[in-house]
Amino acid sequence: MRPHPPSDEVEVFGLRGVLQTHRGPAPIETHGYRRDDNGLVPVDEPRVYELLGQRLSAKAVKDYGAADRAREALREMGVDVFDSSRIWRVRGGTREFNARLTQLAQSRQLSACRAAYSAGEALADSRSHAILIDAHAACGDGQGARDALAAMNASGHQPQPAEYAAAVSAGDLLAARRLLGEAERELGGASGGGGGNIGWRVLANAFLRACVAGG
Repeated sequence: MRPHPPSDEVEVFGLRGVLQTHRGPAPIETHGYRRDDNGLVPVDEPRVYELLGQRLSAKAVKDYGAADRAREALREMGVDVFDSSRIWRVRGGTREFNARLTQLAQSRQLSACRAAYSAGEALADSRSHAILIDAHAACGDGQGARDALAAMNASGHQPQPAEYAAAVSAGDLLAARRLLGEAERELGGASGGGGGNIGWRVLANAFLRACVAGG
């Protein structure tokens, strides 16, 4: 007598095979909501959707206390819910990242600013790069400002005259001349030569100050 097939095995017309069953995680019920941020800040998404479901169920039976508790739990996770658009977002994204960098830069905590930037680099946008350049320039670190400017370029974010001006202001005359030439090549000059662009005037003033400082 044949032994009984294992629980995952079936026998049909004398042929034995393995019964294919779904062994992965169950699909997540989103309740019609979706995440609407860059997805870089980690969060327990199944738990988010679970709380959204609890909140909707509570509102459906007019248990507003339970609905409020679910929403508060989401807020404690750093999640903001926008019911009209059926979206949710995680706080701690690029805006908060830049606010932290700005705070450190303005207080001239260059090492802390650099460390914060490195830790959250995946969140960086053009503003993040500009803040880091300014932080180096404000602390008189010309080489650091130029390195940050080069990193901004390499990341695909186009530096504007204000970023070049910050790097120029912290450099020596030779570096200032090189950066001015680079800005003209990359950006095509002061709005086609009109000279009315405020950023270009700031850059020109920074270069003049570098000339005076360099004798």
